[in-house]
Amino acid sequence: MKLSVSIKKTFKYFILLLILIVGLTGCVQVDTSETEASQETPKLKAYFPMHQGMEYSYAGEGNEFAPFKRKIMYVKDNYLQLTDNNGGTIIVKVYKLSDQEVSEVFYKGEFYEDDNLIPDVRENEEKDEVILKAPIEVGNSWNSNDQEREIVAVDQEIKIPAGTFYQVVKVKTTYQDSNNDGYEYFAPNIGLIKTEYIGEGFEIKSELESFNLNIE
Repeated sequence: MKLSVSIKKTFKYFILLLILIVGLTGCVQVDTSETEASQETPKLKAYFPMHQGMEYSYAGEGNEFAPFKRKIMYVKDNYLQLTDNNGGTIIVKVYKLSDQEVSEVFYKGEFYEDDNLIPDVRENEEKDEVILKAPIEVGNSWNSNDQEREIVAVDQEIKIPAGTFYQVVKVKTTYQDSNNDGYEYFAPNIGLIKTEYIGEGFEIKSELESFNLNIE
């Protein structure tokens, strides 16, 4: 029994170290600009990693609900279930991933359970809002649920509380029912690192400040 526990702990730390090494390669400062410029843009799935047990903490300003915590609860095949806790409510979302796009196929507020919703969602997908779509290049745009999304930057260097990230993709969302714009920033092997919501006279911003892998 002691040997089993030891192996489990060793495996846990090994996986955590591996993910951090892979993920934080996007955070390490590099002095040679040619090295960064020569790197190819990662494939779409790299910007929405499926690491069950990953927990993210975001600092925020401009709104009391701007800070939030994200947790990847379950991963099954090409589906991912996560929760966002902004201190006022917990929202659960289920995403479907393919080589061509990442879609939000389920959304529900006031979710306080630990239920795995993926089996039911995959049989009865209620929505299909495309969050990110290939190819990962500037100018790629698409319409989804009365929203126009466009990749407006790639290979960006972004400095936030969690560190400096490279090869960041910036997606702009234009809301057709208002004059407001939203921006989402995705880093390879980490996922969402920053959001902005900008309107006349206001700006709401959330930035990743820490992340870790929790293996039970």
